Amino acid sequence: MVAHYNVKIDEDMIIRAVKTGQLEFLYCSFCYNKNYQERLIKSPRVEEISDDDKIEESSLESSESDRKAFKEAFSRSKSMSKKRETRKVVTTFTFDYTFKKILENCSDQAHNRIRVMSLWRISSTESFMKSLLKNNLDKIAW
Repeated sequence: MVAHYNVKIDEDMIIRAVKTGQLEFLYCSFCYNKNYQERLIKSPRVEEISDDDKIEESSLESSESDRKAFKEAFSRSKSMSKKRETRKVVTTFTFDYTFKKILENCSDQAHNRIRVMSLWRISSTESFMKSLLKNNLDKIAW
């Protein structure tokens, strides 16, 4: 299912797979590069206008065209400051993260599950050995 469909994986799915020992699901998510979560985050609204925009009308020349131009620019900057920006944040679930969750949630079977993961032999940019050593799993790394 992970390999052939566009699946959106979130942190709860990874933790559930760790707790229930669904290592095939974890294997497929790492093997087919589906070990990430995409989220859209909206930035908070900016209600205040910067000090540069707080120019008083009296400081401008009194011609009618200048006043209109000032009002247009001021209203445009005011409307732009109230808009929210949306950006995409990608969280990658690494071997290090997975090992930490296994050690936190299944202390009695943690070493067995991590030994099974070490047999996967997945080609990755992340160092499997370094992740083992970071989590004090020297016996498995040996």
